[in-house]
Amino acid sequence: MLLYRPEDLGLQRFLGHSTPSPEALAAVASAVRGDGRRRHAVTTKELASAVELSAARRTRALNLLEEAGAVSPGQGGRLRWVDPDRSVDQAVADAVDVARARQRVNRSRLEMMRGYAETTGCRRQFLLGYFGERHDLPCENCDRCRAGGGSQLSAGPHGYPVNTRVRHVEWGDGVVLGGEEDRLTVLFDQEGYKTLSLPAVEQGSLLSTVNE
Repeated sequence: MLLYRPEDLGLQRFLGHSTPSPEALAAVASAVRGDGRRRHAVTTKELASAVELSAARRTRALNLLEEAGAVSPGQGGRLRWVDPDRSVDQAVADAVDVARARQRVNRSRLEMMRGYAETTGCRRQFLLGYFGERHDLPCENCDRCRAGGGSQLSAGPHGYPVNTRVRHVEWGDGVVLGGEEDRLTVLFDQEGYKTLSLPAVEQGSLLSTVNE
């Protein structure tokens, strides 16, 4: 049973738009980097004493800096600055980019949930497509199929079969999850899920296949 209200999406969008504080990132980065010496390292306890941040904000900043490749946990759990030539400002900028990329992916997942709730086609086809699997025939069991909305998928939407690696001129590399006659769903490595208009893709030469 699917319980869905469009109003619920507003709260999720609000929660997903929080951005990291550059000041908090800089404070944590400065404490870990020290004077930039390769052997400099701090424990989590020393970090907590060095920066005036709550445990939650400190942990979030530290996680983002690790994802950005600026900080690495070393032997005994001590935190080390990966590259002594990397400035605090550059590390903060990279960590903010990581957070923004994550927000884009989370927003795309939310839009895919909205698409599942509001689809007029077979729900099983939509759900399997989300996980990169293909189900050509409608299931004939969901509410959409029983209402006559299910349809057979084409063998490969306009030259982009499921699991084809593609490259978008703006969003970079991704993999095709599914498609219909007029649209294509792609999971991009950095941007998350996108549903593209096939006429727009073809007219603008927006996609190319990637040979792995």
